[in-house]
Amino acid sequence: MESTAMQENRMLRYTEDQNSLAAKVTMEDIPPFDRTIVTGVDIHYRGFDAFGCATVMNIESMQPVQTVTLEKEVEFEYIPGYLYLREGPIILDLLKLLDSTGPVMIDGNGLLHPRRLGLASYVGVTLNIQTIGVAKSLHIGSIGLRANDEAPITENDAVIGMAVWLGRKTPVFVSVGHRITLSTSVVVVRECSINGYPEPLRIAHITAKTMAREC
Repeated sequence: MESTAMQENRMLRYTEDQNSLAAKVTMEDIPPFDRTIVTGVDIHYRGFDAFGCATVMNIESMQPVQTVTLEKEVEFEYIPGYLYLREGPIILDLLKLLDSTGPVMIDGNGLLHPRRLGLASYVGVTLNIQTIGVAKSLHIGSIGLRANDEAPITENDAVIGMAVWLGRKTPVFVSVGHRITLSTSVVVVRECSINGYPEPLRIAHITAKTMAREC
């Protein structure tokens, strides 16, 4: 069994890794959003197996153009604040299967994280691609005044995300992953949403959930 000292050293190493990667996050639109395709990624679990799906969608037609799935054994337990350890490996493998992605929306956070490196930022920096965090729950920061169905999320006077209402009573929480601005992240989420949620993420969610149930 791992000793307390070993656990503390391990967690310190994970934190140092996050801090190092967080310093590499770019909050610029690289490349500019061209409104062609966007990708959604989601993961579901059954026991010690993870089932992932990545769906690429044409924004104009709102139809999927490529969908890939993957099953992978879970290597890490869930540790709050360190989701990248659990879901990062399968998402990296999924995205490597795609021909092209456009901005990649991940069911999780980017800068909306205590160390400014949520799952979306980890994936973006590791693969050097454009990523956006889209979360259903808020675990850090305070929601400001709502205007035009948006409200900034701040911590220590810094804006680290945006609460975005897409026609439902509850918002989604959008944050920069990597190589994108917050304002463009919100535009991407809005332009690919149907019935209150980003369509690529919805399809990825349903597909991964079905795999976990049926496989």
